[in-house]
Amino acid sequence: MGADQSPEPRALKALWVVGAGLIGGSVAAAARHAMPNLQVWAIDPKAASSAVALGLAHEGFDTLAQAAARAEALGIDLSSTALVLAVSAPVAEGLMAEALARPHAWVTDCCSTKGRLIGALGQAPHFVFSHPMAGSEKSGPQAARADLFSHARVLISPTAQSSAAAVAAVENFWLMLGAQPTLLPLEDHDPLLAATSHLPHLVAFALAGALARSPMSQAAQSLYGAGLRDTTRIAGSDPALWRDILIDNRAAVLALLPGWRLALAELAAALEQGDAEGLEATLREASVWRRGFVSRDPS
Repeated sequence: MGADQSPEPRALKALWVVGAGLIGGSVAAAARHAMPNLQVWAIDPKAASSAVALGLAHEGFDTLAQAAARAEALGIDLSSTALVLAVSAPVAEGLMAEALARPHAWVTDCCSTKGRLIGALGQAPHFVFSHPMAGSEKSGPQAARADLFSHARVLISPTAQSSAAAVAAVENFWLMLGAQPTLLPLEDHDPLLAATSHLPHLVAFALAGALARSPMSQAAQSLYGAGLRDTTRIAGSDPALWRDILIDNRAAVLALLPGWRLALAELAAALEQGDAEGLEATLREASVWRRGFVSRDPS
């Protein structure tokens, strides 16, 4: 669908964003920027007030029930509101029944794993899974940015019950935020993310953890170069968040570990044997793949 078409979210009166951290705060900020007439509400018992103070949202609430009461007081028809669950999968699972019970125009999420949420959906034609492939090692509403999703890929995974109207509305919403929505079959989501996000984070955490326990720990923190900085950047991410993601998707991540161990063993064997030619061949294969990946990055 072209960005020049009039998107459904313009008809919305309010957007409820559950979770006011980096992703939720950025959704709120981007929506305020893209749709100035839209009321953007943050729902987060810990960070809603900060989101309002920072200008990310117009109003803040601790719970969905409080937001619903406010909408009723203002005479806002809930069918003209939309809801984004920008929280971890365990939290989203606990909120799913309440979120879907109200007649929102559409509901979507931003969770890194989808498996545990599928069973909580029931019959929900207005729900569509989303996953913005954007983020940072930083966290909290103070890290939110209105341009976080600019040119970012957003994976859209309808369920078997998702209506065509809901899918189109969610796609258009992300287009309005400057993102590039891409349809992905729901069954492919968690295996793909294990390879493209969850394993890389596990590897970065492992590298940072190994250095933290090494005799070079303090020296590496003060005398590092770009290589160490870049390869360990995502290891600065929220450990509790990544605990949940890795546990939720552990089967898919564990399925990838033998390949990772084999690749590391090949490099180690080449070093041990002083096999310069074999080492270069292995490094070249990886380098060619990585350069090809960079050439497709959005500018």
